[in-house]
Amino acid sequence: TNVSVEETSFDNGKMYVAWSKPTELDTVLIPGPYQYRINRKNNSSGSNFTELETYYHLNDTIFEDVLLNTRDLQYSYRIDLYHGDPSNPEKVGSTVVAPSIYLKTFGTDKAIELSWNDDIPWKNEEFVIYRLNDQTQVFDSIGLSYQSFYADTGLINGKFYCYKIKTLGRYASPGIINPIVNWSQFTCDRPVDN
Repeated sequence: TNVSVEETSFDNGKMYVAWSKPTELDTVLIPGPYQYRINRKNNSSGSNFTELETYYHLNDTIFEDVLLNTRDLQYSYRIDLYHGDPSNPEKVGSTVVAPSIYLKTFGTDKAIELSWNDDIPWKNEEFVIYRLNDQTQVFDSIGLSYQSFYADTGLINGKFYCYKIKTLGRYASPGIINPIVNWSQFTCDRPVDN
């Protein structure tokens, strides 16, 4: 349900990862004990996942991933469920791979065009665009989009502007957190007279 950038940084970035525990797990056919194995890859490492952590309780469904380059890299996560003898557990299944929202910008005349991926396993319904306010140094909401792009216009050429995206989504199935809220990294760009 969550792959959200909590901190944008070159080497101290932070991701919030969360999932829902299995709702239709037959504990007679598939007895415990259980394990979640948390796996991660980034957009520069190809298709190889790295196993990060193992959780031993079904109610542990939150993971905070730290010391990452969230400024330049997009991260994807997969959770594997295992059961049985902890020394030789059997795999039950895996979640669909869920990537973080990764924001890209392009400066043009008096405008910055923003685009981001929307290839997540749930359905994002709204995207809220935030821009850093020079006076308050706080990100303010400047617009809403129902597509994975937005153009911020009427800007000053040569001036830097910083943005991030908040996504609001949901699953069609009941009983899962709604809305699902995730954040992109923040990134900066400037309009250019082209």
